[in-house]
Amino acid sequence: MNHLLKESKYLLKNGLLINNITKNNSLTTDTINLLSNIKLIVSDLDGTFLNSSGELSKANKNISKLLSKHNIKFSLASGRSDLMCQSFIKDCNITIPTISSNGALIRNIYDETIIHKTTINPSTAIDIMDFCHSHSLDYMSYNLDQIFFTKKSLRIEKFKIYNEIAKLNNTPEIKLNFYNNNHNIIAKNGVLKILLFTKSEDELNMTIEFLNKFPEISFILSEKNALDISCAGTSKGEALKLLCSYLNIPLENTCVFGDYTNDISMMKLAGVSFAMLDSPQIVQKSATFLTDSNDNSGVARAIEFILNKFY
Repeated sequence: MNHLLKESKYLLKNGLLINNITKNNSLTTDTINLLSNIKLIVSDLDGTFLNSSGELSKANKNISKLLSKHNIKFSLASGRSDLMCQSFIKDCNITIPTISSNGALIRNIYDETIIHKTTINPSTAIDIMDFCHSHSLDYMSYNLDQIFFTKKSLRIEKFKIYNEIAKLNNTPEIKLNFYNNNHNIIAKNGVLKILLFTKSEDELNMTIEFLNKFPEISFILSEKNALDISCAGTSKGEALKLLCSYLNIPLENTCVFGDYTNDISMMKLAGVSFAMLDSPQIVQKSATFLTDSNDNSGVARAIEFILNKFY
């Protein structure tokens, strides 16, 4: 794999990969080799595969069907619980395991085969949830088959929108479970991740200072002022390694799509990576290529370009 390519050198525009440095559309031999030997494509969901309204475009919906004709597998890697991905998995006819909870879980939702699962140390999970409660933070806990919310969580609306999509798609809705002095029980059952939201930079810094006391966890910004907390060593990148091993596909034969800092770990490992055009600069610099925004079906545009040009 040529790591020198990881500089977002190319921008997909008007059906061409334009070299942002030389301003032409010529591709190097290394670039062509990477693009013509893809066996697995993995996409982030929110901000990448879904539009800004949390919906799946028709173009993205047809991606898995297009890829199957070329024996290229397709899956998702989301910060969401896979419970909240089922409708999109069904829509795209994804039959292989998906990465969820920011890499804490790899599971095939059809036969419920678990390829990988990591949970936060119960006592640590309790300490973090107690901290969130005492500081009136909006926080959520992801267990294997349950998600817990604070009563006034602003995130609930997003889950209600998903439930409307699930109803139309005849897939299971997300049950809204609320905290009720039950941190001990939740932690004992195994917490895949805790997602918490801060309202200011000062509150974010205070929270990070607290979390730094626990070497047994890792945490990352998954969106502005939102921290994903998992067992140490958990990331989408590590999960991608495990998924590739399970599928017997070399990492250099993978292509990933993402839009935020929690996608960078995948971008550093994959043979090819695309950042969305409106993603932060740090994400763009970690990717091989830039594609159009999520609201313009950037994933579909990039995949269609690859298939038309190299397959």
